[in-house]
Order: sequence, then C-alpha cells, then structure tokens
Amino acid sequence: MVTNTDLLKHFKDIEPTALHIWFKSSRTMSGKFQGAQLDILYFPLFGDYMNSSKQYYTDPKTGIKKYCGYYLFPSYKFIVNDHLTGLILRGPSQYDESRISLWLYDRRKDTLTESVELADGFGDENWYFNKDSWIEYINNEVRIISRQIDHEINEKTMVDNITSDKFAFYKLENDAFKKIDTIEIDKKEYKLFNEK
Repeated sequence: MVTNTDLLKHFKDIEPTALHIWFKSSRTMSGKFQGAQLDILYFPLFGDYMNSSKQYYTDPKTGIKKYCGYYLFPSYKFIVNDHLTGLILRGPSQYDESRISLWLYDRRKDTLTESVELADGFGDENWYFNKDSWIEYINNEVRIISRQIDHEINEKTMVDNITSDKFAFYKLENDAFKKIDTIEIDKKEYKLFNEK
C-alpha cells in the first residue's frame, strides 16, 4: 500500500514566487506542468476525485478488472507554511487530463485535500475558455490569483469574442484557500498563456 510520503517523492520542489500556472491540452502538453504519469496505486489517496467506478471495466474474456480512465500527473511541490505542503497536480477535466489543481498536504495530520483549481481549458461547439493562476508570496503568505476568459465564436463570421473575463483571489485561512472577492487586479499584469 502506498502512502502520502511515497506520493510526495513524485513532485519536484519549486519556489512559488510569482509562479504562473497555465493549461495546455494534454495532447500537446509540454513544459513545466506536464508531469509524469502516476501509477493507479496512488489513486485511493485522492478519495472521490479518482474513485469513479466508470473508470474500470471487466474484460469479458478474462474476467479481469482493468483501468480505462484518466490519470494523474504530479508536477511540483512547495512549502505553504510550517505544516502545509502545496502539491501542483494535473488531472481529469471535462475531456482529458487538462485540469491543474493545487492540493494541500498537512504534514501534522498526514492528510491530503484538494484546494483550488489553478488552470484548465476546454470547449464545446462555439464556446471555449482558458484559465490560468499565479501563486505569489505576499507578506510571507501564499496567495493565489486566478483569471478565466470565456470565448464565443460567431458561427457565421468566425469572429472570436470574449464573453467573460473574471478574476478570483484566494487567501489561506484555517488551512484552506478561501476565495476573496474584493480586490483590485491589473489585467495587464496577469496575461493568460493561451490568450493573444
């Protein structure tokens, strides 16, 4: 049986000072947040996030249960405070493993919890979105700024229009990142990786 301590070995250390996290399709995933595929033996550590019965099937010829679902790709870890470690992980989204999220490992309690979706992107028909985040140290605290831009493509003219451009700000409170809505953010300072 694998443990959280075993899991941590799959993440590289990183300093999150002004760290920009972006989504890129898993089909063309390259660079910083690609990560290496995690063995399915680790999935129980992630509870319901990876516990779907739809991800398994029984081979009718052999009767053996086989995995046929999504995978997890650990990339980086960093110290959040005196007892929390942040884990940046790529995993299942709507259509593939494009969702990058921050998990918190509590070293005192030996527990793992998902905290914030950091980046993702997908679409249907004439709509799509891109979401990025920035992890920053401000006054010795880890804070997260997320930006999501939604698009709609006019089917007749093929013009790509932005329909929504939203920011979210997260601050650590009681060992979890809580969303704070009242903050002024300079859009020029936070440009999405996949936006023109």
